[in-house]
Amino acid sequence: MTPPGNHILPHYDAALNAIRTRVNAICGSLLKHMDVLERVISGPDSDGANGIIADGEPLNEETRQALSLC
Repeated sequence: MTPPGNHILPHYDAALNAIRTRVNAICGSLLKHMDVLERVISGPDSDGANGIIADGEPLNEETRQALSLC
């Protein structure tokens, strides 16, 4: 019997770890964006808003790649 959290086929474990790594990176980016959004909402911070807009497409691409791995 395989230990909990480990799949019978090792390549599934590798694939799940790759997905987990990407999802964690996406979550980290989203948390940074939330911090900037709080500043943008609480006062005029056009640089922060422009940074979020500029980072939007790379974040969307990272999300698409993570979904394609699933």
